[in-house]
Amino acid sequence: MCSLGRKIACGEKYEVKEIDLIDIKKLIDELSRYRFIKPRVHYTGGEPLLYAKFIELASYSKEKKIKWSVTTNGYALSNYYKYIVDNGCDKINISIHGDEGMHDRIVGVKGCFSMLASNLNILNEYKKSKNTPLPLIAVNCVISRKNVKYLHRILSTLRFLPVHSITFQHLIFSPDALEKPDSDVPRSKSEIYFIKDFINYIESKHFDVPILFFPRIQIKDLFNYYNNYVYPFKNICVFPWLALRIKTNGLVTTCNGFELGNIKYGKVKEMWNSCQNREFRNKLRRFGIFRDCQRCCHRQYY
Repeated sequence: MCSLGRKIACGEKYEVKEIDLIDIKKLIDELSRYRFIKPRVHYTGGEPLLYAKFIELASYSKEKKIKWSVTTNGYALSNYYKYIVDNGCDKINISIHGDEGMHDRIVGVKGCFSMLASNLNILNEYKKSKNTPLPLIAVNCVISRKNVKYLHRILSTLRFLPVHSITFQHLIFSPDALEKPDSDVPRSKSEIYFIKDFINYIESKHFDVPILFFPRIQIKDLFNYYNNYVYPFKNICVFPWLALRIKTNGLVTTCNGFELGNIKYGKVKEMWNSCQNREFRNKLRRFGIFRDCQRCCHRQYY
């Protein structure tokens, strides 16, 4: 599912870089000094549990009273679950793409699902021993051509895991993806039917954990979501007013790859309120979302 993973699979060379812990601590120090609104921090991008300084990062986040969460594939959780719980992580997002055989095929690692399920149970038991409900465990399953026919089966598998919510995410894609015959985008009428049928099933039942869809596309618009890139959904997005991304080299970006500066050399607050960023937001407000934003998960569709 990940664009970086696809590039590596195609033989492209990629130098793995890790952000300097000093730079992250500098950022956390700045955020911790905010008095009225303290931004939460979400650790993601690649696999955060492979970060060499993850334990120190988790500990420092707790020390500075920063609310933090993490997205992980769960494979290495058995090495870090105590640090995650003890250092106040409030939510873990777990990416799961199918039942055991399907998930292993999609990620390309045999035994991955079994390891993941075991680790979630270990984490859950440790939470019980500490008498804490945190972190909440949220599972995210991206709907693609690889798994669209098996959504009912996937749900049956996921419901046996110790999770607090299950989200089925509509695939995020660029206009170029619609022109590729080997694309993961489920576009045929039969594939869209599988999605519609599954949504109808979820809406007709009551489950012990929330079953969500993201983004929340109305059933009548599903075919156009996956096939018509210029379909007239609502032409707005508020994400640049809510969040920033920080890359491994320290670059601070908003959506669409728009760069605002670098945490090595400046403060995030100054970048957030910069003329450059205000101009970007004003352009978005006046003219609406950009072409590559049409199928972003963060935009507003209605």
